Amino acid sequence: MIIRSFLAATDIAYPGRGVALRNKYVIQFYVGCITYDQIGFTMKKFGLFAVFTWLSLSCADATQLNPSDDDLGYDTNGYSDTDTDGDTDADTDTDTDSDTDTDTDTDTDTETGTNTAATDTDTETLMDTGDDTTPDTGSDSGRDTDTDTGADTGADTGRDTGADTGRDTGADTGSDTGVDTGSDTGVDTGSDTDTDTGSDTGVDTGSDTGTDTGSDTGTDTGSDTGVDTGSDTGTDTGSDTGVDTGSDTGVDTGSDTGTDTGSDTGTDTGNVVIASATLAHRWSFNNSLIDSVGSSDAEIIVPDGTPGTDYDLTADAIILGGADNTAASYVSLGTNLLTGVGGAVSIELFATYLRAEYYSRIFEFGIDAGEYLIMTWLRDTDVNTDLVRWKDLSQVELANTNAPYTIGQEYHIVMVIDPGAGAGGSLKISWYTAPSSDADMGVENGSLETTDVLGDLNDTNCWIGKSISDADPISPASYNEVRIWAGALSPTDVELLHDAGPDGVIH
Repeated sequence: MIIRSFLAATDIAYPGRGVALRNKYVIQFYVGCITYDQIGFTMKKFGLFAVFTWLSLSCADATQLNPSDDDLGYDTNGYSDTDTDGDTDADTDTDTDSDTDTDTDTDTDTETGTNTAATDTDTETLMDTGDDTTPDTGSDSGRDTDTDTGADTGADTGRDTGADTGRDTGADTGSDTGVDTGSDTGVDTGSDTDTDTGSDTGVDTGSDTGTDTGSDTGTDTGSDTGVDTGSDTGTDTGSDTGVDTGSDTGVDTGSDTGTDTGSDTGTDTGNVVIASATLAHRWSFNNSLIDSVGSSDAEIIVPDGTPGTDYDLTADAIILGGADNTAASYVSLGTNLLTGVGGAVSIELFATYLRAEYYSRIFEFGIDAGEYLIMTWLRDTDVNTDLVRWKDLSQVELANTNAPYTIGQEYHIVMVIDPGAGAGGSLKISWYTAPSSDADMGVENGSLETTDVLGDLNDTNCWIGKSISDADPISPASYNEVRIWAGALSPTDVELLHDAGPDGVIH
């Protein structure tokens, strides 16, 4: 009866811990009773002994009841977490999380996340408040407040507040606030605020605010604000604000503001900034004759009065059929386009020769047979010849510096007219030609010098494909793009324009 009363009392004083008390103290109780009988004490004295024993038990340290049993609500450091798992970590922090997983990490931070992952082995030094459902094996020094469903094995130093679903094995230093659903194996040092769904294996150092869905294997250092859906294998250093859907294998250094849908294999400099000259006129001939920069819209001149029979304006170019000079159609760009800029001027074209014709012109600027500047596709009928000529008060020319022009091949052609750049301050005319598909424009093909003054040239007629001389036929040629620049284009800028191509974004 006395023993049963003692056992009941232990359950009242220590709810749920009677087993622990009975295992440790019931033997002492029995011994106390036997000793009492042997020395002949009275029952009253026994009662005092029982009370003394009861008070001793009540003062016992609760941590000594069963210090390794987490089911009682205590971890191995005596903190009051409510884990249901076997907790073997040696934390120095206050642990308030309610985990159902096995926690073996050694944290120095405050952990408040509720983890359901199988095993948490990371060693963190900052607060982890994320509710993770997968194992976290990375040793992070950054603050992680997101709820991750992907496995994170990287040692991150940046602050991550996004809810990631991808498997991340890189050591990230960026402080991301966006959602990352990609499975990255590369290192991400950018501080992104966007949604990233790409599975990257390259290095990403850009701080993006747009959506990145490309799976890149190259290095991405651009800080994009637009949408990037391209899967690039090259290096992307451009900071784009537009939509980039191209899958590039080359180097992309352009900062694009428009939509980029090209899959580039070369070097893409995108948003080209020209320092040596200012774009004054631009005709792209994409179903239009509009000058998109200046105010000199082009015009198709049809001598025989029958539009469309010997030319074609397409989405890419104006195509001239070529024939008799007095009957075939040609294009007038306007008037005084060279002298109107008030100084050095450059002419740029992307054009294709379609058929060999006697002395057929690439362009001609002038007024009559005594005053003009011309550049021809060929001289006489020999495809291995060509001609550049200036004629005003004096006449200077140079032949066979560009030929042969391959029939059907698009060429990038640039002429620079620079007053004072020649010997003794004379007018210098230099030119470059190369197939537009070539990787490089190269050095200038030739040059002329004259003591004439550019401003004295009468350039009332600014034509492509037509000669002032009626004896020379209209050129059978296709013109993709024509530009007039105020200023002398430098060799560096000529190369940039060649890389950008006829459809490049030019500033």
